[in-house]
This record gives sequence, structure tokens and C-alpha cells, in this order.
Amino acid sequence: MLSRLLPPALALTLALAGAVGGGPRPAAAQEAALHIAAVVNDDAISAYDLYNRLTIVMVSSNVPNRPEIRERLAPQVLRNLIDEKLKLQEAKRLGIEIPETEVDRALARLETRNKLPPGGLDNYLASEGINKANLIAQIRAELAWVRVVSRTFRSKVSVTPEEIKDALARMDANAGKPEYAVAEIFLPVDQPEQEGETRNLARRLMQQISQGASFPSLARSFSQNAAASKGGDLGWVSRDDLDGPVADLLEKMQPGQISGPARSDAGYHILFLRQKRIAASLDDGATVTLKQLVLPLAASADAATQAETRDRLTALAAKATDCDAMDALAKETGSPLSGTLGTVPLSGLAPAMKAAVGDLKVGTPSAPLPVPDGLAVLMVCERTDMAQEEREKRVEDMLLERRLSQRADRLLRDLRRAAFIDIRI
Repeated sequence: MLSRLLPPALALTLALAGAVGGGPRPAAAQEAALHIAAVVNDDAISAYDLYNRLTIVMVSSNVPNRPEIRERLAPQVLRNLIDEKLKLQEAKRLGIEIPETEVDRALARLETRNKLPPGGLDNYLASEGINKANLIAQIRAELAWVRVVSRTFRSKVSVTPEEIKDALARMDANAGKPEYAVAEIFLPVDQPEQEGETRNLARRLMQQISQGASFPSLARSFSQNAAASKGGDLGWVSRDDLDGPVADLLEKMQPGQISGPARSDAGYHILFLRQKRIAASLDDGATVTLKQLVLPLAASADAATQAETRDRLTALAAKATDCDAMDALAKETGSPLSGTLGTVPLSGLAPAMKAAVGDLKVGTPSAPLPVPDGLAVLMVCERTDMAQEEREKRVEDMLLERRLSQRADRLLRDLRRAAFIDIRI
């Protein structure tokens, strides 16, 4: 019944879905290869290409291999295949070729990532009914696109000293504010007529995720931003890095939660919040060597006892003129919790300790602060700050990468608009 409602080529593609474990039936495969799903300039995408890519997407994403799900996912998978053709055509125009050795290295990395033994990828693909040639085509397109972007824009993209200075100032201003480790599936809406279709795809992807589909795999297959190849991982971002509706949604989420779709000016976003933390300054590449002086204090102590202990600790700390004096006071008090904390990254300290020693001069005692089982005074014995040159280089690399990603997205949109694309299903 389903096949009667679909164009012949797509109905054929979905009918092949019943053959798993050993791939499609040979006769059906030959017939599918003769049907054209789309024409992209001078290249064709067969229904068999679409079938194989759907299989890769469904296996890697843990999506049930059912005809109705293939029907829902087929339009976006076909668009991805069209984009791959455009990327390869642009690479060919620029004279870029990907050596087989580079493809082999990418396949080896795929084996390692999936904890397969050397050569185990072939057996895995065969067991899942996946055509290796289709996987190689996908890998080759992405490798070629990296070279296209580098050759086209690397020499043209630059960052001024003023932009680096402004970015550093924003990062320092955001220190102490919430920061999110987030992954994203982004579905752009380039034309108004794409609105309904893109919204429906976002909702279908949310449904598949709720039923156990792999978020990173769906991001690799469907997301349309530079982070797609990394499973949608955006790294650590702040509210200022995100569009308003996306930031509003993220602030309401808890770590481990997936939410969306959220509509921004550019399209639809599905978010996966991995972790949440208080943002650190870029200066937190610094390390500090710390010593502490601790006086025990029970959590149940009354206000008078707390005040008495704090006053005593403050008086002792006033005698600490350097780290040797801290050692002497630790022996005098006999507290087993006093002593050296070693050399630690500033970013690795608990927020209260980090706030206490972040701007503390070497050899100066901090104000008393609560620690487990007591009150403590901290002293920085040695500090190694990140050099200004390293700060600027990190920010420059970050801005260049972001700018290259924006140029790459724009180039792909331009290639789509200029291309002859005939979708036949």
C-alpha cells in the first residue's frame, strides 16, 4: 500500500529496505541502479545510492530499519548526497584529488573510533548490509571539501589585532558566567518555502532521538554546520555565542537533556547539553603552587564558634609572610589538613578556591574560606601565567576557524544556487 503512494523510484528504494544482513536482492539492486533519484549538474545520484546512504544513516544512528522511517528521512539524506556531489565537483574544478592513502587513513580512524580490529570494518559493513563504496564516497567528499575550503579561503581569511583584543575582552568579561558544553543538530532554512519541510524534519529527528537514536550519528548525517563532522559538538559556549532563542532554550536545560527544535533566524536547532560550568578566563591556563592553613570546624558549629574560629585563623594568617611561615604555622596548629596542595591548574580549582587565589599575590594569605571540616587560608607560593602571546594565538586560531566555517557554509549555499539540480523522486 505504501508503494502506491510514492513516486516509482522512491517506492523501489523503500522496497529494498526489507533486505538486511546481506544487502538488497541482486535484481532489485540492478533495477535501483537504473533509476535516477537526482541530477546534479552533470552527475547523477541513483536510487541505489540513496538506499545505501539511508542504510548507513540508520545503522550508525540506531534508527529502526523500517520503510516508513526511510520515507521520512529520505529527502534530507538525498539533499546530503546532492551537497556531496557539489563538493566533489568544486574540488574537481580546482584540480583537487584525494589520494587513496588518505581515504585508507580515514577508514582506519573509523575502525579505531568504533573499537574494531584492523580490517574489521569490512566485516562490520557486510554484516549490516552497507555498501563500502558508498561510505568511501562520503569520506572522499568530506576530505575534498576540507581542501577546497583551505585552498579557497585560507590566504584570504585574517584576523586583526583589534579583533583579537575585543575577543579577549569578551572572554574575560564572561569569566564567572555560565558556560555550556553543547552539541547541536542545525537545519537551515534558506528559502521561505523550506520552512514547513525543515520544521517537520526537525520534529522527526527529535522523535527518533526520543526512541533511542544516536544524537552524534544523526548530527553527522543531517546537521548543516561545520560541527556536523564532530557529531554536532560545539565545545564550550556562552550565551553570547548563540542566537537568542537557542540561548533561552539552553539556559532552561539540565546536563544530559536533549531539547528542541528551537527556531532562530537561520533555521532550526536541536540541542544536547552535555555539561554546564562557570566560565573560566583564558588566563586560567595558569598554574599555582598552593599551601593552606586549616583550622577544624564542625558543620554543626554555632555562630559564636564559627566567629571565634574565623578570628583565630585571621590572626594566625597575619603572621604568614611567606610559604615557609605557612609551614611553621601548620606545625604549630597541628592540623593534619594543613600543608601543601602542590601545583595545580587554576581552572581545576573549586569556584570558591579559585576566587580566593585568582588575583592573590605570591606570598600573601587569602581571607578565610570554608573547606570540608573547617576553615582555611590559602597562599600562592608560585604562579605561572599564560603568556600574552599564547593568549592571543589561541584567540586568533579560534576566530580564524570560525571565519573559515562561515565562508565554507556560504560557498556551499552559492554552489547550490548556481547548480542545475533535478530531483526526480
